[in-house]
Amino acid sequence: MRDVVFRNYDRYAIKHLLKEMGEHRLRTECENKHLGFPKRLALFYIEAVDSNTMLKYKYP
Repeated sequence: MRDVVFRNYDRYAIKHLLKEMGEHRLRTECENKHLGFPKRLALFYIEAVDSNTMLKYKYP
């Protein structure tokens, strides 16, 4: 059976999640994964599968 994936693109929810995380933590995670720092809020989304919820960013 396939897992159902829910994606939330609500900017209000994403903005508050990013504020809660903090810029320092986001920069540290990007550096650890050798990725550039995300610049656009519109490219973030929240993905939920079963009991896991993740903040993701679509890199161009």
